[in-house]
Amino acid sequence: EGERAALSNMGDTYLQAGQYQKAIATLTLALRVKVPGDSRETNPGRLVRLADVYLASGHATKSLELMDQALPLFQENEKRDKATALEILGRVYLSLNDPEKALPALKSAFDENLKIGESAELTRLTLDLARAHKLLGNLDEARTQSDACLARIEASRSMLINPERRSSYFGTQQE
Repeated sequence: EGERAALSNMGDTYLQAGQYQKAIATLTLALRVKVPGDSRETNPGRLVRLADVYLASGHATKSLELMDQALPLFQENEKRDKATALEILGRVYLSLNDPEKALPALKSAFDENLKIGESAELTRLTLDLARAHKLLGNLDEARTQSDACLARIEASRSMLINPERRSSYFGTQQE
């Protein structure tokens, strides 16, 4: 577990530095490290992470291949990881200019994140849904999704402005 985590962290660092080839090579090594107690040959979460790097580097087709491998491998108790995978799949289809396929993946990711209470992910997904609707020519729905996205951002911002929450946040930062 330690070796995989170290390789994953290195891959993330390379990604943040924009060194996509090094990120891909390092995350590919992390993918090969077997997780103790996991009977699956390949960890789907690592495949999704690698697919996300390929997408960021402009290789959407390779990203789609990896997503097709990863999605069937998720187990029932991996709802958060599967929701992330569906979101990335939607973004892959958007980058391939295929909003018809992006929309169901993004809707599923949205619904799953809503069920598990991942409100931070919902804002980005709402924006991606708006993009998909716009590409499909559903401009009214794109506007509705964009307005919903802005409302989510405003609601988050207002929570930060709340003096009680601010003092709670800063109290945790000074410890």
